[in-house]
Amino acid sequence: MAERNQLALPNEGASAGEPPLVRARLEDVPGPRWTLDSRVRDVLLDGVPPPDKKMLSECLERVGCDRGVANGNIKMDIVIQEPEQFIPDENTRRRILSLHECQTYALVYKVVPLLRGEGITSVGQWGGADENTDAKRAVKDGLADERLWNTTRGLLDAAYNVAKDAEAREKERIGIAGNVVGEVIAGAFESVFEATWSHVLSGQEGSPLGMRVVDGLPENVWSDAEVNRTPLSLPTENVDDVRNDGLELLVLTSKKGWPYTKFDVPNNANLTPLRMMRTTDVVVRREVVRVWNIVRADLDAWLLRNNGEPTPFVLVGSPGIGKSFGVGSYLLYELLHYAPDKLDVVAYLVHDRMYIFYLPRGGEVGRVERCKKNDGVERVMQLSDAGKRGYMILDVEKDKSLPTHVPSASWGSIVLSSPNEENFRVWCESNTEPRFLYINRYHAREMKAYFAWMRRADIATADGNAAVRTELEVSWRTMEKRMHEVGHAPRYVFNNERYEMRKNDSELFLNEFNIHTVFNFLDIFAGKKEWKDDDTIHTLVDLVRLGDGAVERCGNRPVSVEVRKKMIYLLRQMVVNDPRIFNPDHYSTSNGTVFEILVLAALQRPVSAGSMLRGVKTLKCGTRRQRRSVVETFALAMGVNEQFTFRRVEYLYNCCRPEKVTACEPMVLYRNYHDNYPVIDGFFVVENYPDQAVVLSSSAVHRKGRWCCCR
Repeated sequence: MAERNQLALPNEGASAGEPPLVRARLEDVPGPRWTLDSRVRDVLLDGVPPPDKKMLSECLERVGCDRGVANGNIKMDIVIQEPEQFIPDENTRRRILSLHECQTYALVYKVVPLLRGEGITSVGQWGGADENTDAKRAVKDGLADERLWNTTRGLLDAAYNVAKDAEAREKERIGIAGNVVGEVIAGAFESVFEATWSHVLSGQEGSPLGMRVVDGLPENVWSDAEVNRTPLSLPTENVDDVRNDGLELLVLTSKKGWPYTKFDVPNNANLTPLRMMRTTDVVVRREVVRVWNIVRADLDAWLLRNNGEPTPFVLVGSPGIGKSFGVGSYLLYELLHYAPDKLDVVAYLVHDRMYIFYLPRGGEVGRVERCKKNDGVERVMQLSDAGKRGYMILDVEKDKSLPTHVPSASWGSIVLSSPNEENFRVWCESNTEPRFLYINRYHAREMKAYFAWMRRADIATADGNAAVRTELEVSWRTMEKRMHEVGHAPRYVFNNERYEMRKNDSELFLNEFNIHTVFNFLDIFAGKKEWKDDDTIHTLVDLVRLGDGAVERCGNRPVSVEVRKKMIYLLRQMVVNDPRIFNPDHYSTSNGTVFEILVLAALQRPVSAGSMLRGVKTLKCGTRRQRRSVVETFALAMGVNEQFTFRRVEYLYNCCRPEKVTACEPMVLYRNYHDNYPVIDGFFVVENYPDQAVVLSSSAVHRKGRWCCCR
């Protein structure tokens, strides 16, 4: 899309010194609200922390055994299976097993497998007192313990009654007389509100892929500085030496799914890790948290400090990087957990359906109502007219119009869109000064962490299995190659079918390049022409957020290293045949993408290279010895004779690690991925010439023969 500037407030999105995600809530999160989809294991735990979250050392401390114990770091889900092995002292073992939580663990350990064997894993499958009598009798017989059976039956019967009552109340309260009647999705509110956290750590020495997957939130989440940092616009592989190891991704899991997935989750047998990434698991990365920081700052000003009206936001990013599923779902989760009693409703428009989340009020549980778009808009207006305060998440679909008759002046709102300005032009015209936000695609290490999360089961077993570890490394190399070809969009890297389609489309579109399409793409990269929603632009162009500090801007660039390389190759003949293309003033941009593409293309043609070299001046070196200019000694002479030309441009480094270069071809310009490297950007090898060195910037790579570098 055309370059756009937008003022941003410093350190916005969090109170001073408060990292994202950990700002204290103003009240405790309510206790569990059982639904028909709640797991029987969770019900039987009855509020006790799960045994895989409890260490034996904690129980030893509870019973006053503070002496060092060899097995203290073992989790209780293991201990409870064979307590004699891990607690050899009989008196200590008796005291620990008499603790309430350990009695609960023993119950869960014995009962849950019996229930599962009868096909009962949820409260709904347990049923009422007169349902599933044969299955329940089998569980009772298997327990052979009347006391344990009575406890089990009491907890599950009570949970089932609570869930059925809640479902009946939801259906009863679908709408006020005369209001829109929508479909209430049982359990959807609880599934989103109680979504669970996991995270992926990078830089884990000795771990497969250097990654580790951990349940729960980490102790320390990203600081404001880490979240708000603008990545380099180039190189396109996102190599970033400044980025520290540690937390790479957060993952938020809702068992019933999200509005984007229509709360339609396949059964567990079909729920592969890849499908989970498309249905239940939401990836939260730095760029996503940054958006929430800004939205939260606006909410605080509007609802907590009563400082004016809410700001309408428009979030723009390339297709396939997780705006709709990732950003939208995470914002929904945070809005449901925002300051109590400040928001009454959160409305989420996606796939031509409006999902209305009613927050708990007056002892009534939260619920989700699904309506057709027009009915949902009418419902939202009625709620606004009734004095309810809400927030709207509006996901723009191709060829679908955004609703304009919504309370955007009195409710907060954010539009999620591709860079096609037609998607939100009417919305912007009907809203006063909407604020634009831009989101970058995935960093290379975030893609690796994404892959690690998808393969977390293999990561867990690879420590003791060399074959699994090797397979993981080989598979990741394949993913790296795909990233090099089609860019850093998970949709097109981790799905085999979509990867092949995107790769083939890219080759097809580039092979059809002509003078007209060249002008079109250079105009898009330079911000002279708007982004359109067509397959060619989606395949070859990537939006990038530019600039640090108070100004937020965006620009466009080639979607991958391979696409950029092919564009340069195709342009080298066109630059000579049509000099109108090489017009740096017309294509000047703050990220320099077009200028660099044109220069690299021109350097591969003798005439243009010679013309450029004639304009080069040798810089004075002060009192130091004057250096001989390579331009004067060989390059210019060759240019005059139309022999000086680079055959092509190559990149030295893989997207994640340096590769050892054993041989370099003569007159090939080797570039470094690291644009901010302070010494050398590139070099080229010259054969059959006296020792010379031309400096372009990169670490020197040695070979037999002569070499030059360019600075």
